[in-house]
Amino acid sequence: MLIKSTQEMRAFLGRAISSDFTFDSLKPYLELAQQDYLVKALGAEYWAILEAQAQNNEANPILPFVRRALAFYAYHKYLPYSIGLDSDNGLQETESDNTKPLRIGVLEKRQRETIENASNALESVLLELFKNKTTYQAFWTTPYGLSLKSVWFPTATHLTDVLPLVGGSYRMFVSINRYFVWAEVSKVLPVVGAATLAQIKQAHINNATDEVLVNACRLLKQYIAWAAYEEALLFLNVVQLGNGSLRVLSEFDGINNTKAPDEKLWAEYKRGIQNRTDGAYNDLIGFLSKNVTTFADFANQPAYKPERGRLPDNSKYKSIFRMK
Repeated sequence: MLIKSTQEMRAFLGRAISSDFTFDSLKPYLELAQQDYLVKALGAEYWAILEAQAQNNEANPILPFVRRALAFYAYHKYLPYSIGLDSDNGLQETESDNTKPLRIGVLEKRQRETIENASNALESVLLELFKNKTTYQAFWTTPYGLSLKSVWFPTATHLTDVLPLVGGSYRMFVSINRYFVWAEVSKVLPVVGAATLAQIKQAHINNATDEVLVNACRLLKQYIAWAAYEEALLFLNVVQLGNGSLRVLSEFDGINNTKAPDEKLWAEYKRGIQNRTDGAYNDLIGFLSKNVTTFADFANQPAYKPERGRLPDNSKYKSIFRMK
């Protein structure tokens, strides 16, 4: 385990962890945070390497970044169980003349801040790995590290470059992440074709410097990002109740709440996102059509739009006809 004592936790959480706090109380939540967040983000192979280095006190500049993320995620897991005692009569709260149970609103505020700090810390871990690849060869040679080289958006920061509303949020990135493959298969592949998609993806993997390929990668990623967000939008903002009605998630004075959506505003927002998706689609198709000499197979796709002023290819027609 990368964190082994209360003192190490306090190095990241400060006064949130009191001096009389027992490490055994937090240890189960460290294990939960490790499996639910850190191992999924870094891969089991690299996590084993980090644990071995921590056990042997080996220097690795990524370890402080990872420990910070682990500390905040563990604290987030622990917080719901930090108040109340289980008994034969159910969950009980205790208080004395000097203390009283924490208000739920205050607890929820701390939970929100904690998960935000945790996700920002994990995003910092990923950015450190990307910015200093030569330093972290051990990560980039693992199966998970190798797989990251072929994905369009490996971090929230990469996604924000083409979808600004993400704002670098790792939490939002994770929420949308599951829709990227759907967008590629359902939206991109049918219109650009397998050969063109493979050509652009290879340019992305190889970090191509050719201007046409660089712009093709950017426009393709832009379309995938907006299409994925449009598909994910309903699930990011709305929950469906047992009776089938929709409710928008909201907060008021720190209390989680739901309310009926404003149909007009909701429809306007969805139209705005759809317009951005359509715009990204048109930009991609227009660019590929303009550069069809580079993407030769795209000329065979239904989405191909010849440039204005260019005569169509009539070589397949053998007979001569005349119009009056």
